[in-house]
Amino acid sequence: YTLLYTNIDVFLLTDIYENFRDLSLETYKLDPLWSYTTPGFTWSCMLGKTGVKLELLTDYDMHLFIEKGLRGGMTQCSVRYSKANNKYMDEKFNKNKKSVYSQYLDANNLYEWAMSQYLPSGGFKWLYPSIITDILNLDVNSPRGYIFEVDLTYPQELHDKHSDFPLAPENQFDGVKLPKLTLNLYYKKEYVVHYITLQEYIRDCLRVEEIHKILEFDQSS
Repeated sequence: YTLLYTNIDVFLLTDIYENFRDLSLETYKLDPLWSYTTPGFTWSCMLGKTGVKLELLTDYDMHLFIEKGLRGGMTQCSVRYSKANNKYMDEKFNKNKKSVYSQYLDANNLYEWAMSQYLPSGGFKWLYPSIITDILNLDVNSPRGYIFEVDLTYPQELHDKHSDFPLAPENQFDGVKLPKLTLNLYYKKEYVVHYITLQEYIRDCLRVEEIHKILEFDQSS
């Protein structure tokens, strides 16, 4: 049985992988067996299909500036306990209480969507902070993109509305050795953020108090 199982498993995997090789060669003219990892293979496919020439960022200060804006993804529990009460719960439904619904929502295709947007490709240079005054009017599909370092104020009138999931997450130490990604309603000092994300913050009524730095770059999709 062990030998039979192993043979079937290997033959099936071989059949599937050879089909994957044929498809890759036909579509991208690349053989995945020449790549160590799938991410490395897809990177080669992207370079071959788009024909983009990526500039190597060698400026140390620019590199640190961009790295400062990398924070990761949030994982948290905003509401510790929630109890549903609605007409779909049959005998457990309490008509005398307010209807409460529990929903599980998941956003699909986040990585693929993000990677299909306009991304930096080169031409990095610093701009004087006073050059750009109207951030909301910057075109998201422009051949030039921007990363800002700004001071942000979280207006008091938004605190209750945004308390479950505040905007502009920050890496904070708070007495621990490693930084912890947190959501808070504090004043944001020298906050590094991509201009499209900053536009969303402004639309949601966060206030830009000061622009410290602007990094401009070529971008394409």
